[in-house]
Amino acid sequence: MNQVFCDGDGEWLHLMRFSAGGIAFCADAGQIESVTVFDGADADRVVWLRDELGCRGAAGQGAPVLFGVKTGAERQYRVVVDRMEDFCQVACREIRPFPPLVERFALAKGLWGVVFPAGRPALLIDFLLLARKKRT
Repeated sequence: MNQVFCDGDGEWLHLMRFSAGGIAFCADAGQIESVTVFDGADADRVVWLRDELGCRGAAGQGAPVLFGVKTGAERQYRVVVDRMEDFCQVACREIRPFPPLVERFALAKGLWGVVFPAGRPALLIDFLLLARKKRT
């Protein structure tokens, strides 16, 4: 399990829940520096999460949302998701890792586990890992 994202005492993960391509995701809220409605500006300099991960489901209702990811790099990493849903907090002990059969493939796409906030499953995504893989 990736303990990097849990708070100082290692017990809680503070998450942003969103969807892309009809799939629910959560990301560490600490990785996100800005959240805005995506207006199409600079469309050639953003990453659509549903395209990056090959999610071909329905885009969902409402306007897409643009996340500015804290990378510490000079070049910004900005990700567009179909819909922002909410914020949640999950106990680290509740994170479920991927089975060994698919773990390597999931990690290659920045996915590192599954959580069930409010009883609904969501894939955990590490935007920093995704950004590093995108730049290499």
